[in-house]
Amino acid sequence: MEEVILRIVKRDGHVQPFDPEKIRQAIIKAYRAGGVHEEAARIETIVRSVTDFARQSGEEVTVEQIQDRVEEELMRLNPFIAKKYIIYREWRTVERDKRTSIKHTMDGIVTIEKNDVNLGNANMSSHTPAGQMMTFASEVTKDYTSKYLLPLRYSRAHKTGDIHIHDLDYYPTKTTTCVQYDIADLYERGFRTKNGSIRTPQSIHSYATLATIIFQTNQNEQHGGQSIPAFDFFMAPGVYKSFVKHLIERLRFVLELREPTNTDLSTTLPKAIRNLVPLLTDSPHEAGRLHEGLCAASFPYSSSEVEIALATAFRKTRKETHQAMEGFIHNLNTMHSRGGNQVVFSSINYGTDTSPEGRMVMEELLRATEEGLGHGEVPIFPIQIFKVKEGVNYSEADLRLAMEHFDEAMEGKITFSTPNFDLLLKACATTAKALFPNFVFLDTPYNQHADWRADDPKRYLYEVATMGCRTRVFDNVNGIKSSVGRGNLSFTSMNLPRLAIEARHEAEENCPDGDKETIRSEARLLFLESVRRMASLIADQLYDRYCYQRTALARQFPFMMGNDVWKGGAALDPNQE
Repeated sequence: MEEVILRIVKRDGHVQPFDPEKIRQAIIKAYRAGGVHEEAARIETIVRSVTDFARQSGEEVTVEQIQDRVEEELMRLNPFIAKKYIIYREWRTVERDKRTSIKHTMDGIVTIEKNDVNLGNANMSSHTPAGQMMTFASEVTKDYTSKYLLPLRYSRAHKTGDIHIHDLDYYPTKTTTCVQYDIADLYERGFRTKNGSIRTPQSIHSYATLATIIFQTNQNEQHGGQSIPAFDFFMAPGVYKSFVKHLIERLRFVLELREPTNTDLSTTLPKAIRNLVPLLTDSPHEAGRLHEGLCAASFPYSSSEVEIALATAFRKTRKETHQAMEGFIHNLNTMHSRGGNQVVFSSINYGTDTSPEGRMVMEELLRATEEGLGHGEVPIFPIQIFKVKEGVNYSEADLRLAMEHFDEAMEGKITFSTPNFDLLLKACATTAKALFPNFVFLDTPYNQHADWRADDPKRYLYEVATMGCRTRVFDNVNGIKSSVGRGNLSFTSMNLPRLAIEARHEAEENCPDGDKETIRSEARLLFLESVRRMASLIADQLYDRYCYQRTALARQFPFMMGNDVWKGGAALDPNQE
């Protein structure tokens, strides 16, 4: 009868032949650690017993099973030595852990080495105390995810570099990547944070400040970027509120100078101004219209007084809007949302609001972007995306006109047929100096929406918006095709260069006598097949992650779900998945 060859499975998965001598030496070390003379007969008894146990267990036995059996035998024969053996075993475990990859990674964080871990996030300093804590937590969580949450084939593909599962450290939290805020809805209803509620803002300064607070708050409930899909539309009401406020203040000041005791007129002035719905302009024609309306309501203003008040209100509104945009940019480049000096990965989309208020927002945003930060530094955030739309901010005729009279066009001396073409020119000029904005084309066939109408005040709902990382959520098989209030779940990247290199090598092996074109054709077929195969793996992995994410409870994301930032979230009970 052929003797069965016993094998022992090591902790790292490797298999080695079973060697009783290693058991004998480990027990002897335990005796010596306790200062006790080795009992040869007892040691041999333990070795034989453990060997018999291994044979009865089958052809393979784990190292942990062997060590557990040694402990049991020692406890039965000599409890004092058993204790020493357990201590020795624990010491060996610690020493072994010191040599693991996670220990090596932690050492690199402690000593601030220049490595892939410490330099992996350009938006975070891993060298500060808070940054180190974030990096420690990130690496431990990645290790936990790989070992206990990911199915083996996905974990192996990630470790070998075939795919890259993004934000692996956030995997256990079940959170999503990014979202496009419906800020108009948040401003209209107000919203709640952990420590209280926020009411509807009443000026462009408040609109811009609350936008940064929304960015900062929601960033802590997602692992990716935060974006506003229609920044111009959403900020425009704040500009108008500031304009009306400044106009009322100037006209009230005139009243107080002329009739300081007549408080009735001063009290009724705000309602009278709002009923006249003043236009955001400093034109004499609009001043004349307002003067007629105020006189009809028995307000004793001269035409020059109203004209000066209107011009002053317009100037103050532009100044306040510029300061609001300047503050918005400065805040998003300095306001930390997480440890490690990490600011919000923020993006804003704009370009198609043709109202005077929306245009003023864009003008001052572009001007503040070009001016830069405190010492003129290029602002990295927010990443800006200008939405290009035929008939709104672009036409072939306007382009030809601008090219024929370039200097005059850039100086704003030409009137174009499309209302925002001048802003497209300013956007291009700003990009040339400050890297942003980027551009997205709404007339590209897959970006078009059948419900978009130029006269729709909420046409932004039917305009595609992208994240700063260029990702796009627009089409929808379960509802309205829109970017607003929607976002990305998770990402996984495919290692295309590796697939291409492998396809080329395989093609050369398959066609050793082939010419370049034959090899290239074979490589192309092999490459596309490998892409399909890897795409299938990634699709399975992302679906597996989705099934895990959907088990999260709504209360894990109190701001995002509770305030309906992620559309549909507000309809959930806090304990619903």
